[in-house]
Amino acid sequence: MSDDAPPPPPPPQPLRGVCGLVNLGNTCYMNSVIQIVRAFPEWAAIYTDQSLIDRIKESPTGPAMPLAASVTHAFIELTQSMWACKSAMVCRPLAFYQKIQEAVRGTIYEDFGRPLPHDGHEYMTYLLDQAHEGMAAPTVTDSPNDASPATKAWADIWARGHSPISEATFGLDRVVCRCNACGHESVRWEHFNMLKVPIPGPGQTLADVIATERAPLLIAEYKCDKCGPGSTTLTREFHRLPPNLIVVFDRFTETRQKIHTAVAYDGSPISFTPHFAADADHRSRTWIYEPLATLDHMGNHFGGHYACTVRNFVEDSWWQYDDMRATSVRGPDFGATTYIIVFRRQSSGD
Repeated sequence: MSDDAPPPPPPPQPLRGVCGLVNLGNTCYMNSVIQIVRAFPEWAAIYTDQSLIDRIKESPTGPAMPLAASVTHAFIELTQSMWACKSAMVCRPLAFYQKIQEAVRGTIYEDFGRPLPHDGHEYMTYLLDQAHEGMAAPTVTDSPNDASPATKAWADIWARGHSPISEATFGLDRVVCRCNACGHESVRWEHFNMLKVPIPGPGQTLADVIATERAPLLIAEYKCDKCGPGSTTLTREFHRLPPNLIVVFDRFTETRQKIHTAVAYDGSPISFTPHFAADADHRSRTWIYEPLATLDHMGNHFGGHYACTVRNFVEDSWWQYDDMRATSVRGPDFGATTYIIVFRRQSSGD
């Protein structure tokens, strides 16, 4: 070989986990949600934990329902196959879909087993609930005597069943209703795994709509425990956020009309610290978040198509998935089709 000859091209690099999914008939919503959920770094710990897999497969414990365990195990097997890919591949999620059909039969979710268009937000809620139920096990509820009210509330919420999904996707709100007449306050604790925010108005940014969602709410018709009928001001404050925070834009009205306004966001890191309660002591108070995935809906309220963009945390690269098609991209685009953004806390966070 001549000394002037160019060096041979480098061998192709492996593309671990780059895997499209076959559309089984109006299942673009399902395929996109699968891609997003498997992008959670915690999911890698779940599908490689053989003791957890054996428990799910053989004898679900606690409140875990057999059908939820069956769906969860099928989802684990599907994502194991997808992450085992060393080059761009395509999987057919038929076995998983059949488990879904079996699980939803005779329930309010029965339509998820039919080849019909469905809402991606509703399906993500269902899949995460199934994964939680399928892995849940009873947990010790005793909290130290000096534990904060938020810590005690968190323990009580998961007393009947705690799972890796609880830690990966759920947060905790303190909700206070303050009587506008006498000042009496009633307090309750609520857990959530999705933050639903309004569509931005003219000139509004993502930070603006989150502030709107967190703003105090005046309730005109309220019965105070102390002074009777009147009005109250309701406030919600974070006491705990998950490492994966799912933000859903309220794109569909009560009559299912779609709002096509663009989301004004450039993908820069974001802090939710301003919306924490002053006495919140959970470490997530100081976390900084950045996008991990987006779910996009193209079309209108009569129907349309779903696709997603996700960060492959193994390859540290971004991929857009449109059913079978996987395309390398620089990052997600935010605009009129953005329906859900999943934020991930930065690894440098506490």
